Amino acid sequence: GINFGFDAGKVARIAWDFIHPDFHGQGFGRQLTQFRLAEIGKVAEVERIVVRTSQLTHQFYEKNGFQLLKVEKDYWAKGVDLYEMERPSG
Repeated sequence: GINFGFDAGKVARIAWDFIHPDFHGQGFGRQLTQFRLAEIGKVAEVERIVVRTSQLTHQFYEKNGFQLLKVEKDYWAKGVDLYEMERPSG
């Protein structure tokens, strides 16, 4: 999913996707992410895209142009940290 309306409309967030482990490494996550990034790119007001993920998947988002902003230990659950990342829109 995509969430709009943050920071007076200048920031959009992409929500987590979950791909069944049997299908990891086949490009489905990349395709989903690229589709959402393209849809966000159609909204002229959006300047930045944020994803809030974990240490388990942050490298995937790095490959898609996101940079780490902050880490918060045990945010989602004990042992599952928040990795807040962003990239420019477009």
